[in-house]
Amino acid sequence: MCLDVIDEKTRTNITHGHKVFWIFNNMIFGEYYNFDGTNNYEIPLISYQTGKWYKASDYTIKTNNVSYPAGFHTFINKEDAEAWKDSHTIYKVFKVEISEIVASGYQYFRGKKRAVIVSKRMRIIKEDLWHQKL
Repeated sequence: MCLDVIDEKTRTNITHGHKVFWIFNNMIFGEYYNFDGTNNYEIPLISYQTGKWYKASDYTIKTNNVSYPAGFHTFINKEDAEAWKDSHTIYKVFKVEISEIVASGYQYFRGKKRAVIVSKRMRIIKEDLWHQKL
């Protein structure tokens, strides 16, 4: 997930959102990237733990004619995260807490503009549903 449009003024009033993760053997992995900024298909895969804060690496993302600091891309609305994961059963949407917001904007997919926040820090909020079979 990358921003297609960056807000002129970064939204800093957001503290929670929804993020898509890849689930394998009951472990949580980044959808495309690990929390240290490496691609999730590189070895070793780094699994996330619920309730633990993670900090993104410092580098710049340059794509689609936009440039912004790297960080955890989080949908503000759960419906947008659900639409992003589509019907792939290996993905799950978790509510996350975020801090140190470095960018905000929108990503376009399926004909709709979706609000996204990019933050340096993120933690997955533990949910009772996590213990259900994935």
